[in-house]
Amino acid sequence: MCEVCPLETCLLEENKLCYGPITAAGDPIGQLAKGYPVLGEFGLTKNVHEDNAQKLLTQISAAPMKKDRVNKSVEAMIMLLSSTPLGYLAGKADPIRGVKLDPESVKMKKIQTSEGNEINVVDYTKEGYPDIVNNLVGAVLADLKTNPDYEDSAKTVCSQCDRNLEDKAIEKFKRDYEGFPDQEECLLNQGYVCMGPITKAGCGATCPRANSPCLGCYGPALNVEDFGAKALAYFPSLCADDPEAIEKFFSDPAGLFNRFTQVSSTISKRVEENK
Repeated sequence: MCEVCPLETCLLEENKLCYGPITAAGDPIGQLAKGYPVLGEFGLTKNVHEDNAQKLLTQISAAPMKKDRVNKSVEAMIMLLSSTPLGYLAGKADPIRGVKLDPESVKMKKIQTSEGNEINVVDYTKEGYPDIVNNLVGAVLADLKTNPDYEDSAKTVCSQCDRNLEDKAIEKFKRDYEGFPDQEECLLNQGYVCMGPITKAGCGATCPRANSPCLGCYGPALNVEDFGAKALAYFPSLCADDPEAIEKFFSDPAGLFNRFTQVSSTISKRVEENK
């Protein structure tokens, strides 16, 4: 992205977090042209901008990331490492969540920055990519491993969403393709089925920030035993529409609510009555 960036001054020079040096080229028109940093939207590239990548590494390793940078970095890692199985079903195998779910098993290594400073990073390797890519990912994962703002907790995606929070009151549910969601109002309040209230925090509210409802792929919040059952009880209770209309809208509740959690859900268990 650095090669097609339209900005006269690099965002890294302004001490802004931008993953452009290791992100594949894409259309720079839009958010980047307005000064919004690249967060890995087009995936990793082997054609790395070495100088800017070193600047990014120095910036990440200089001090523990603040909450906003944690959220952006998690979002970037999800997009940049998209070829790796991520999400609830992957659990500890997810390199991002794994640093919190199983920190003792995370292997570390020492590297040197371009300034000659020695730092500890997670020993991460993506075959075929330059060392600077692996070191950058390792530096981010090392920060997340000890950063209190990235935690495996009972918080939900709503806690990381910047939209206006208010009591949920829905007149009628909508499909994702119906209308264009307001970019500031809570998506659920607009009638879109957003799983944020029952989904574990940690992804940085990636989908709502892109004006799309949360799908629940980061797994159930820690106070939710069965994601599908919770969703089935929760969402209809919020809507003032006719019960028959709600039932018709959720014509495939198992497919909608258990798309990521069927293996662990009660719906997959066979019940045999004693005769």
